[in-house]
Amino acid sequence: DNVKPSKYPNVWNLPVLFTVSSVLAGVALASSLIILYMCLNSWDHGSLLYRMNIGELSYGQITTVMYLKVSISDFLTLFSARTNDGFFWSSMPSPILLGAAGLSLTLSTILACAWPTSDVDNQSVVGLANRNPKTLALFVWIYCLLWWFVQDFFKVVVYWYLKRYNIFGINDSLKLSEGFSDPNTIHDDLSRPLLLGLEEVGPAVRNALHQSHHAHMPQSSSRPGSRQPSVDRPPSMHRVPTGGYH
Repeated sequence: DNVKPSKYPNVWNLPVLFTVSSVLAGVALASSLIILYMCLNSWDHGSLLYRMNIGELSYGQITTVMYLKVSISDFLTLFSARTNDGFFWSSMPSPILLGAAGLSLTLSTILACAWPTSDVDNQSVVGLANRNPKTLALFVWIYCLLWWFVQDFFKVVVYWYLKRYNIFGINDSLKLSEGFSDPNTIHDDLSRPLLLGLEEVGPAVRNALHQSHHAHMPQSSSRPGSRQPSVDRPPSMHRVPTGGYH
């Protein structure tokens, strides 16, 4: 996939990850419950689906609608989650990812429309193209696309709120410590746009900080029995909430 590499050592901020994933999943769950209620209520003459001439759905049709809805919305959630704090259109997916998504969603739609009327695991299933209304699959697609925008909007708002108030230390885990920005502490070599793992960068960062700290320490006279000050952790290093050193 096409990604924007981080120029800082990468760490996991699990509370942020859990919060954003819960919001994405919560919106998808809400949209599934709403369309399920709409389908079950489609026999009511005052319901939305009945007024759109796609009402009076059988139980088998409702089962297939839910299958198609989950297949579509779950893949669209992937495109929303991959752009981090930006909208889903802020980063173009790679051709491989687009091809996989197109193939998967096409097969799901064909199965939902052409599946023969039958019982699967004692569950009634009716292909959406085998019974009126024939436009039911199109309605599910439009419904999922509209909720995709809602889902992505909530994700961006959550990221904005977390960063504005530094919830769960999200800003601390996205930047280097103040000591790293000091040219007297560390060179600019680490600002290269490379996606480096914390395990690989950690020793190099610590060595550079140790060398810089030694170079700037005032020279003291050595006397027999005197102990040198401990420099196991330079002042410019601090532990971030997610673990590891920045």
